[in-house]
Amino acid sequence: MPSVRAFRASALHYAFGRLLNAALSLSIFVALARWLPAADYAAYVVAVALMEILLVAANLGMDWVTAIEIPKLAQRAPTGVLAGFIRRCVGVQALALVLVAVLLAAVAGVVAPLLGQPLLDGLLGWSAALLCVEGLSRVLRDQVLSSLLLQWASQAAQTLRNLAMLAALALLAVSGGLHVRQVVQAELAASAGSLLLGAALLLRELRRRARQDGPSVPSAPVVAPSLWSLRALAANAWIASLASLLWGGQMIVLIVSRTLGAEGAGLVGFGRNLAEQVRKLMPLEFLFNLVRTFLVTRHDTERDAQRLLARIALFVKANLLFVLPVLLCAVLYGAEIAGLASGGRYREAHWIVVGWLCWVVVWSHHRLAEALAHLLGRSAEIGRSSLALAAMPLAYLMLLPMGGLPALFVLLVLTELAYIAVVIGRSAGALGYPWRALALPKVIGGFLLAWLVALALHEGWPSLPALAGVLLAVMLFAVAMLGLRPLSAHERRWLVGDSA
Repeated sequence: MPSVRAFRASALHYAFGRLLNAALSLSIFVALARWLPAADYAAYVVAVALMEILLVAANLGMDWVTAIEIPKLAQRAPTGVLAGFIRRCVGVQALALVLVAVLLAAVAGVVAPLLGQPLLDGLLGWSAALLCVEGLSRVLRDQVLSSLLLQWASQAAQTLRNLAMLAALALLAVSGGLHVRQVVQAELAASAGSLLLGAALLLRELRRRARQDGPSVPSAPVVAPSLWSLRALAANAWIASLASLLWGGQMIVLIVSRTLGAEGAGLVGFGRNLAEQVRKLMPLEFLFNLVRTFLVTRHDTERDAQRLLARIALFVKANLLFVLPVLLCAVLYGAEIAGLASGGRYREAHWIVVGWLCWVVVWSHHRLAEALAHLLGRSAEIGRSSLALAAMPLAYLMLLPMGGLPALFVLLVLTELAYIAVVIGRSAGALGYPWRALALPKVIGGFLLAWLVALALHEGWPSLPALAGVLLAVMLFAVAMLGLRPLSAHERRWLVGDSA
């Protein structure tokens, strides 16, 4: 198992890099929302949603293969075995990315009119190139480098991409205004730089490991598993990822674009992008690659399913304690927040932002439910549960004209909750998931109490500045949690000590 010192160093690098990249990502989001014309912004969010779906289609479920197998090989295998396994994983995904990109470029003329965005015509060819380059860059950053606990390298590659993108946007805006095709071309150049840096840092690490091999290499040969032997794990992860996209945020953006046009797509896409900035800063999402590696290596060593369940429940609860006050602020001051981020252009996205944040609240539990199933050897349950919900886009299409966007978000959240409950129930089985450890009555009760008090102050003190109101709402939630104590003293010690 990696040393405590290695985990702490990796966590420090990861946290610093994620904070920096979160700030850069937020700056890019604000720049695009303020500087891109409304029609261009709508086309951009639709193109990104389509690209995200195709990126998942091209990864073939290999993200969980690398997350589980690379940490094991990094502990036990000589560098040659580890490097060979990495080459196979990257090669398979690179081939899939090229094929999907070629297919997108070939059918771009057919797909663009179906999505209801005239500006996509001629743009999807560039999106296909971006799909290939950014996809391969993510494989190196998020799968390989992160699984090797090279968080500093992963974050350095991401930082280069974000800095290059932000600089290009500023330069384009100053030189004559932004257009969606220029944005995609800037992303392509930034992703290419990130890919080159990530590859260089990975090669540097493998060479360092090779120099350290020798007497430390175990006498018993360590053989990397063949990708064919891992096909069940990859297939179930792939099916789950594809199916979850069919009922997830990307599909919602595409359906709204097709049904409501550029104005609706711009509002919904802006709300989703704003919620994404919050999601990236949630403790679980913020540290997900590190948490996943931590869970894999600890469970591989301990083989204690009950302790794994307890850790997952604790991570979920800690995550809720962060995201619920953000949701509270969005409910009370969503219009002001959206207006500030967009320069007043998308102020009416208030309740759309709230809807997306409700989805964000349950999304982290979705990720940990899948982690539980994979680590307990029940990955087949993920595939079965996902396929059972694969028809949800049809329900969205029928519901949107009748119930509008609010009904769509309610169905989205209920679908996620149903998926989580089924996957956890089937994976944990007789072990039983520690639902009581989540302390949901205390967490939800504290949220409602803080909301009622903050709402009374909001209505009774209309002159209160929005920033002061946001800080007051967060303080009210914190006071409620201090009084209700959803985290026990044992859990606080465990969360700080064991995770470190």
